[in-house]
Amino acid sequence: MAGLTQQLNAAIATCDHMLTTYRALQARLAEARRREQGLVQGATLAESETVVLGDSESVDSATSERIEDELSRLRAELEGEAD
Repeated sequence: MAGLTQQLNAAIATCDHMLTTYRALQARLAEARRREQGLVQGATLAESETVVLGDSESVDSATSERIEDELSRLRAELEGEAD
């Protein structure tokens, strides 16, 4: 029974991590689409720090914080690659 409980907890943690990654990717895609639209319209691109979800589900503060942390880590990786 303890083994199953441990597996369940690991599965829940993996699910939470995958949802966080999914939402971070949604935000990156939304930002890329905004930039693409700006290029098409000839507008000056502005850096956005706003997370935009693909659907209208509400996000609790802990999840939102994890998303922001993941985005910060991804931005740091991208900045490191650009150098």
